[in-house]
Amino acid sequence: MMPGNDTKTKEQPVADEVKPDAPAGAKVGAYGVAPADADGEPIYAGGKDGKPLDGLDKRVLKFVEPSDRRAVNIYFGLPERDEPPPADQSALHEAIAEVLTTIRRLYISSNGEIAAPFRLLYLRLYRLAQVGLTGKAQPEVAKAALERVIDDLINSEGPKKKNLYLKRLSGAAGRLILFFVALYIFMRYADGDFWGKIDVSTAAASSFMVLWIGTSIGVCLSYAIRKAELKLRDLTVAEDDFLEPTARLIFAGALASVLGLLLNLGFVEIKIGDVALTDFAKSPPLALLMGVVLGLNELLLPQSISKRTADIWDKIK
Repeated sequence: MMPGNDTKTKEQPVADEVKPDAPAGAKVGAYGVAPADADGEPIYAGGKDGKPLDGLDKRVLKFVEPSDRRAVNIYFGLPERDEPPPADQSALHEAIAEVLTTIRRLYISSNGEIAAPFRLLYLRLYRLAQVGLTGKAQPEVAKAALERVIDDLINSEGPKKKNLYLKRLSGAAGRLILFFVALYIFMRYADGDFWGKIDVSTAAASSFMVLWIGTSIGVCLSYAIRKAELKLRDLTVAEDDFLEPTARLIFAGALASVLGLLLNLGFVEIKIGDVALTDFAKSPPLALLMGVVLGLNELLLPQSISKRTADIWDKIK
């Protein structure tokens, strides 16, 4: 058997020949599985350091038990055959691999230290791979059990991951808010002659500071609302755009400011009820509310700003 993940092989791993009895109608497993190291190489019980000696027929070797401390991955072997694996087994293989990748990221540090929960979850995934992909395969049974593993993992790690990211996001927002509060106070009470010389309205400039404050608050609320129900991916990826908290807040605030400039200069007119959003430059409370609303809809901001600037460009060119 040639080592490596998802490569075709002539023989399935011999370690998985013995399987529990399956009900009538069970499918033949298309895969063979074996404990593997961090590089995805199967670990043999014979040979040296889990590697077979040169000239030794791998078919006579056994694999280490999945409880072996070196086993941190699962090798999925495919025999050479014309037809591809059944769709349900292929989907199960991908699902198990996704969960395995998640627990490796959660519980194995960059220096190779393995946290206690990893081994138990690894053993569960390995047995599910055996049940659903090898021998008299029962992919539906393994799929149902895998869903319970995922639920347990999300319930265990989800609250910690969400609260940790929300804490980081709120901390970054707090620092940004303090900065803009200081700027707001400075602009409101600084020498008015200075702003007059550079042709900047004190009220308008300070309202933009309030807009940033509202946007930062809205972004924090947005994450808390959107991530009410976590998925497996959320355990390792806080946001799909991979922005760090500070970068996210600055990005959202900058987009909100662009929209504010478009409103303030009259390029865009938006009226809600009897209130024109162009008045935010004269009303700090309106600026705060507008910022919160924009922050709550941070994921829609890029498309909205892009559309409005594209409309302006169409009129210019």
